[in-house]
Amino acid sequence: MTESRAEISIVAPCFNEEDNINYLVERITTAMNKAGIGFEIVLVNDGSIDGTWKAISECVSRYSNVIGVDNGRNLGISESWK
Repeated sequence: MTESRAEISIVAPCFNEEDNINYLVERITTAMNKAGIGFEIVLVNDGSIDGTWKAISECVSRYSNVIGVDNGRNLGISESWK
């Protein structure tokens, strides 16, 4: 992605997805770059008990368009969404 503003934000909730984070970011990055669309990826750790937050943090340091958000506990689906 160039330094231009993101055209789209992709938000992915992550719960115990340590082994899948990097793959997800690589696949999204490949597809969006091929389409020529500016984007950002927001990875939300939803109280994982594995190494999900570490994997997210590594992607944040590797990719300038990846943002990490760390929820300390699993918030699940809000009552207002049901």
